Amino acid sequence: MRATNRPRSAFTDAINGITKKTNDAPEASKAKTDIRRRVLNAIGAENAHVGDWFAGEGRMYQAAWKDAASYIGSDEFWYRDERTCYVGDSLRVLRCIDLKPFTVHDFDTWGSPWTAVLILADRRGPLEPGEKLGLVLTEGSGLRLRMGEIPDALAVISGLYRHMPGVARSHAAIIDRALNELCRRMRCRIEARWQAKGKAASGLYYIGLVLVGVEAPGEGETRPAVEQRPTPEKPDRLECAVRRGLPVP
Repeated sequence: MRATNRPRSAFTDAINGITKKTNDAPEASKAKTDIRRRVLNAIGAENAHVGDWFAGEGRMYQAAWKDAASYIGSDEFWYRDERTCYVGDSLRVLRCIDLKPFTVHDFDTWGSPWTAVLILADRRGPLEPGEKLGLVLTEGSGLRLRMGEIPDALAVISGLYRHMPGVARSHAAIIDRALNELCRRMRCRIEARWQAKGKAASGLYYIGLVLVGVEAPGEGETRPAVEQRPTPEKPDRLECAVRRGLPVP
C-alpha cells in the first residue's frame, strides 16, 4: 500500500511547481538587523520615517523599524498584522507616491535593488545641503555577475556594459561605482556606511548608508562619494573596461 503522507523531495516540488516562500534567510537576519539598527540610530528614531518597500512578513519591522517615528511597508502579499502597508508591486508604488516625506528607505529586494534605487533618485530628487537620508540595500546581483551579466539597472547606474565575462571578481568595485553615481544624482555624500557579506555561494551584500546633502559642485568640480581603491598593477576586467572609454564617477 502506498503511503499518501510521505514528504515530497525538493525536486518533486520543483517539477510540480510547488515553492515555499522564504522572506529572510535565517543566517542573514543578524547582520540585516544590526545594519538597520545602526541606520536607525544614525538618523534618530524620532526623525526616522521608514519606507520598507519589500517588507515581507515583517521580520525587519519587528527587529528594528517598529521603533521609528513612522513606518509604511509594501509587499505583494497581505499580512494580517499591525503594520501599515501597500499591497502590490513595490516598484509601481515607488513611482506613484511622494517619496520626500521618508527619511529612510529599505530596499530588501529579491535580487538587484538598483531599479528601486534609480526610481528613488529620479522621483525623490536631490537632497538639501545638510539633509540626511538613510538607505538600506540587499545587493543580490552576485549570481548574475558570475554568468558574466550585469543586471540592467546596475549596468545603467554603474556605467558598465551588460555583458562582461569575469566581472564577478569586481562585485565590490561595481557597487562603489553605483553608489558614486547615486550620490551624484542625489547631490549628496556618504556620511556613514555599514556592510556585511553573505555566504560566498549567495553573492549577497547587506549595505546600510547614511547620505547627507551637499552644496552643488561648481563647474568642473567633482566630489567622489566613495573612497577610490588604488589601481592594481595588473588591471582586472573592470579597469580594462573603464580604460576603453566608459565614464568614471
